[in-house]
Amino acid sequence: PVAGSHPARSTTRSVDTEAKKHTERPLVSNLNVRRGATVANAVLASVSDVGSVCFFASVSTDLVVDLAGWLPATGLVAAGPVRLVDTRPGESPAALLPGGGGRVGGSQELEVRLADLGGVVPARGVGAVALNVTAVGATTGGFVAAYPCGWRPLVSGLNLVPGAVVANAVVVPVSADGRVCVYASAATDVVVDLAGWFPSSSFGAVGPVRLFDTRPGQSPNAHWDVERVRVGPDHGVVAVVNGVAGVPADGVGSVALNVTAVEATADAFVTVYPCGERPVTSNVNVAAGGTVAGAVLAPVSPSGTVCFYANAPVDLVVDLAGWFPSVG
Repeated sequence: PVAGSHPARSTTRSVDTEAKKHTERPLVSNLNVRRGATVANAVLASVSDVGSVCFFASVSTDLVVDLAGWLPATGLVAAGPVRLVDTRPGESPAALLPGGGGRVGGSQELEVRLADLGGVVPARGVGAVALNVTAVGATTGGFVAAYPCGWRPLVSGLNLVPGAVVANAVVVPVSADGRVCVYASAATDVVVDLAGWFPSSSFGAVGPVRLFDTRPGQSPNAHWDVERVRVGPDHGVVAVVNGVAGVPADGVGSVALNVTAVEATADAFVTVYPCGERPVTSNVNVAAGGTVAGAVLAPVSPSGTVCFYANAPVDLVVDLAGWFPSVG
């Protein structure tokens, strides 16, 4: 369950030595940024024993941090974060799993077995995992999808940029035998970090499935029929999630989404929020002409809706991974 009905901009303060000593910075990453660019990503961050979260950047940069809500200790079981797998030769030798036999792409799929993983993930009772997936040095543009192994659904987790490093958080339901698969439409190295796992009792997996797609002629079987018009300052999207694609009609606190902004007409940001008053937050940042995906844990309004806003015209593709029950 996720508590809190609105995204909010968090306050910040320096973390004192007493707080810092509780955790050592792990070998993981959450966000990759090019010089001069603006990039966003969702992060499911475990909280230290003293209630703090630390932020590190390999180069000097400004940070803006927005808070969507909090998960009780029984909601997200923290597992590090830790590096699971890295397909790059000679990188991350301490990763928990083998590198997967080289770059991912086309018929070469990466299979990550998570059940009973070395005291990090149990053998049973896992509904989904919280991952950060990074694509490194793709040969061409394309997309990466993460999903429970078996049949690959029509969803995407992040979008490839030739030669670039692109990261995105994903909440992925696990297959019945505890596996998650990663597919790439073009050859790329893949790095997968684990933030934690959700018990089956606290996360309702629904696929993942495509919720809606504003692009004309695309995703005809999406679960929410929207007007095929770009989202912008004068045209938002109100999406009903309660009672859709396996989400129950009531008792839903929030939903796990992947939101892709496609070919913005100008530099833009996208805000996802429980319908009502729009907060001063952002979830996805996209440069003019670019395509960028971002994970979003979106609180649901009392009427069972989630709203989408963009400050410049952009198509949106939204995939739904599952839902969290409301607290209380």
